[in-house]
Amino acid sequence: MRQRKNVLNMLPAEITAFRAAVQALQNSTDPVCNYNHLAQIHVNSCVHNYELFLPWHRAFILDYENALRQVSGQDVTLPYWDWIGAPAIPDIFMSPPLAHGRDPGGPDQRFPTRTEVDTALRMSDFYLFGGTELVPGFPTQPGQMDNLHGYVHLWVGGDMADIYTFRSAFDPIFWTHHSNVDRLWTRWQHAFGNAGPVDTTTFLPGLDTQRTAGDVLDIGPNGLAYEYVEAAFDIPLNKGLFQPREQFNLDICCVRTEFTRAEVRFVNVRQARGHALPGAIDVVLPEMRVPPRVSLFGLHSMHHKMQDPGAIKDHAVSISPIADVTDAVLKAKERTRPIDIEFRLIGAPGTHAEACGISVDRLQLVLLA
Repeated sequence: MRQRKNVLNMLPAEITAFRAAVQALQNSTDPVCNYNHLAQIHVNSCVHNYELFLPWHRAFILDYENALRQVSGQDVTLPYWDWIGAPAIPDIFMSPPLAHGRDPGGPDQRFPTRTEVDTALRMSDFYLFGGTELVPGFPTQPGQMDNLHGYVHLWVGGDMADIYTFRSAFDPIFWTHHSNVDRLWTRWQHAFGNAGPVDTTTFLPGLDTQRTAGDVLDIGPNGLAYEYVEAAFDIPLNKGLFQPREQFNLDICCVRTEFTRAEVRFVNVRQARGHALPGAIDVVLPEMRVPPRVSLFGLHSMHHKMQDPGAIKDHAVSISPIADVTDAVLKAKERTRPIDIEFRLIGAPGTHAEACGISVDRLQLVLLA
């Protein structure tokens, strides 16, 4: 799963990689995979004022994200600008290659209010939230998300405020603005499901990658495979091998936004060669009397199934458990200090912990809104 992060919480290395990718796309001489070509698509074919507004822009910014990855060769993702939590131009957009001619905060211009956005997110009818169906001979009506996002375009000024020729995508802030719009649609979907426009089979117009609205309704692991997070910190492991006791220090002081949940994610846990399977993992953080325990029962169950001579053994047995560490991480954030996280393998009945070992593809601390 790709992770799109709050632009305010990007780590220095992530900012450097993102800026380099945008610069590479702006400098690209490829007739299709270049910045001006993508921005011109918005001029020629952008969708507003009816039900395909949200699906079209979701597909459009995904093409942009994929282009950034292609030209840079880096595993970059598109951050989002939460203009409710941070109603100002983010710092990284104040210098090249992300700077652009703007005139923010003009007379009578404003951001949407939190109340307006929250009200929109409670609209269970997609037509009220995302726009009405396109029926020949009948007028269309924009959804409330379309209306609210327009305030941001007008507030930023410059190309972003050009409502006649739709040159807004020539401003690099456009993409993070629409990433936030997509994030809000994702929140709506979490509440009301993947219900959306009636037209899910017509190709979205003008895009380089042919997709329908139906193709982009699901961003989860079985769909477009990305998620929105406030911040994420990779926890390095020595070649993926998890020893019986591991300790790490994570500096989360750079996180500038609020979060409501913190998770430690173990991506693809497997039995290490030559080691016994542990029964669980204790995740120990400061000031936690009872550490969250991650059960590896599911791994044991699948492991035993794979011991069946008739079982198909064409893939490694793995699980991806999650530990909720919200309370401890919130306390550390309040005290503006790094976090010491310790992981202890707990032996299964009859197995000493020191004999246990697992491999993990990726270990992360993820902060969610």
